[in-house]
Amino acid sequence: MRTKTINGKYRFTYPNYGTPDGYPDYTEHSGQIVTIIRKLSKEESDNIMYEIKAKDGWKGHADAGELRKC
Repeated sequence: MRTKTINGKYRFTYPNYGTPDGYPDYTEHSGQIVTIIRKLSKEESDNIMYEIKAKDGWKGHADAGELRKC
C-alpha cells in the first residue's frame, strides 16, 4: 500500500457496516473527495490512518484503504 500525500485529494469510501449506522457522518461523506490533513501517530492508531477534511468542513479519520487517488 502506498503512502498517501499530505494535502492530497482522495476519494473517501466508507465501508457499509449495515444498520444501525453508528457513524452517520462517515456514511454521509463516503464517495466524496477529501483532503488529507495529517497522518495519525502510532499512539493514536495501530493502523495507518489519516485525518481527513471534506469540502463542507467535516473532519474525520480514514484508514489508508478507504482513500483512493482521484
